[in-house]
Amino acid sequence: MSQPCRVLKDPKGNPDYSVRTEFISDEGLNILRKIKTLNPTGKLIYMHYGRPLTTDTFNRRLKKYCNKVGIPYLSSHKIRFTGASMLYDARVKAIDIQPLLGHSTLTMTEHYIGQRVQDNDIQQMSKILA
Repeated sequence: MSQPCRVLKDPKGNPDYSVRTEFISDEGLNILRKIKTLNPTGKLIYMHYGRPLTTDTFNRRLKKYCNKVGIPYLSSHKIRFTGASMLYDARVKAIDIQPLLGHSTLTMTEHYIGQRVQDNDIQQMSKILA
């Protein structure tokens, strides 16, 4: 019987393009600083016992915390689709959305935009971001 092992997921597609800089507001930066105080010795903000969280673990925790504070849960992937759709609906060009999503091709960004989210999701996302 083999021993279980943990595999960390690398970015999909082109990792050189998918790892990117994100710009956040001062309020967002303050929230991240508060989160970092919960894990002062970790290299990353979202770690568990010294290891980065996988997407699955992150989504399980996100769902738990959303339920706890009474806001609708959207998976991290659903948030990406919704965010891309909201930007596109706000007349941001697909070519300008592409680097925000870390896509190496415009085709992939257009796929995200083409997967229209339900108005319900956009309303929930707007409520969360308000």
